[in-house]
Amino acid sequence: MRKRKQKLRKSIRTFYIVLAISVIAFCFATIFNKIVKKDTYDKKEMILTYTNKLNTTYNVDLKNNEFIDEKTLPMDKTYVTELIDKINMNFDFSYDASKYTELTYSYSIVGVLNGAYSKNGTPQKVWEKEYVLLEKTENKKSNNTINIKENIPIDVNKYNDEIYNFEQTLGMAITANLNVQLRVNIDGKINDTQINDNYVSNIDIELGEQTTEITGKLTDETGDTLYKTTTNNKNNTIVITVNTILIIAALVWLRYISVNTTNLNTVRNNYKLELNRILKSCEDKIVKLSRNIDLNGKEIIEVKDFGELIKLSEELYKPILYWNSNQKEEAEFFVITNNVIYKFILKVK
Repeated sequence: MRKRKQKLRKSIRTFYIVLAISVIAFCFATIFNKIVKKDTYDKKEMILTYTNKLNTTYNVDLKNNEFIDEKTLPMDKTYVTELIDKINMNFDFSYDASKYTELTYSYSIVGVLNGAYSKNGTPQKVWEKEYVLLEKTENKKSNNTINIKENIPIDVNKYNDEIYNFEQTLGMAITANLNVQLRVNIDGKINDTQINDNYVSNIDIELGEQTTEITGKLTDETGDTLYKTTTNNKNNTIVITVNTILIIAALVWLRYISVNTTNLNTVRNNYKLELNRILKSCEDKIVKLSRNIDLNGKEIIEVKDFGELIKLSEELYKPILYWNSNQKEEAEFFVITNNVIYKFILKVK
């Protein structure tokens, strides 16, 4: 026996079909991204932290003079340039890391002479010259610390003479300083991660003036943290499984909608076409009723095929009575003889 299809409005049936196809497409795309495109995530792992510390001290040796009794003056003062013999600068640098590593490091101390000319009230650098105060030193060490201690005497008279010569030769007054730099370069490797630490100090000695001041970062602390980033595949088993189940469910639902349902409008159209065909082909045999007949006390025999009802009408020489209620979409056809009523019903299937 053929199963009757469930009737749905066209818009609802279309919505169910589109929904099922959309779920299938979405789930396939999700599985594709997880498998074919190798869905990954980045994991950031701390490898090393390190700190650079600098502590710089100095004192100023004076020439023999009749004005100041001390031979050496301490830090943080203003010094008479003409009385300065030399400046003794002491560098104490340390590198401290969280792990032991194979390190290669080098350091040097340089003085960068800077001259600036004031034009319209704005200083513009016109001269720069670099002097090596301590040649580069290179070392290797397997440790997590590096310590550098150096004492450098600086002859400021030499650099003041350079400034004086520049001004007299070129006929232009400039402001100048000697920027003293401890340059440290540290290289190493840990867990395939490169260590490259470059540190430069910044201390200024005033030049070309009647008094000399020393400014800049005498104490300093810097540092960094190194990370290793690894790319890992996500565990997508649950996601893939859930999406596979959804695809199967959507396919089952799509097949059910396609096979077991039909558009209500289509069913109605088929019903009307069949009714019109019957009425037109048998118009000489059919009598349309203005109201339905009274079936009480009658024997009702239902006929499954309208063709059989036509045969009965012809054999019994009886008309086919037709009643169609506007309240429901079905048409009733009758052939009446004595107390027996043969009935055929055409309805929306």
